[in-house]
Amino acid sequence: MHGIIFIKLQEFVTEGFGEGSWDTLTADSGVPSEYADTKAYPDEMLFGILASAIEKTGKTREEILMAFGEFLAPFLINTVKGILPPDKLNTIDVLEIAESLIHVKIREIIEGSTPPELVIRRINERKLTVQYSSKRKMVHFALGIINGFIEYFNEQGVYEVILTSSSTGAKFKIAVKRL
Repeated sequence: MHGIIFIKLQEFVTEGFGEGSWDTLTADSGVPSEYADTKAYPDEMLFGILASAIEKTGKTREEILMAFGEFLAPFLINTVKGILPPDKLNTIDVLEIAESLIHVKIREIIEGSTPPELVIRRINERKLTVQYSSKRKMVHFALGIINGFIEYFNEQGVYEVILTSSSTGAKFKIAVKRL
């Protein structure tokens, strides 16, 4: 898992659960509390922190991943703002470049980093599909990011997001449709 995910998770945990909560979660899960944004770390470290958060909060894995994705969305948008022209700053256009510009670049510059594979298919101006494929089975994180994009661009009520899952749980298809 990319180090920036851990750094942003620390911010999410601290903002949501207070000072000291990050140190508690990392200590309880037996993982370090500091991460470098230029490194990749074993997925098990994230899963340990997530398991501790589930235990401490009583929230489900899906709820925590969704909330974290929503929290992370503004940061992700700010990283691509300079790439897209102003008229392309909306949920569907940002999603369209997620794999080709963001994930490909992460794989190139961070040795050992394995972001999920996204196959983006633009159906028309109003609809696209995202095929999410990852052994981590964190599709709710992706859904949270999509919801965060919608909120960031003030497009609530403008999009319909539909999730279908595969039998393995590692591949999902997400349809995003502008109403």
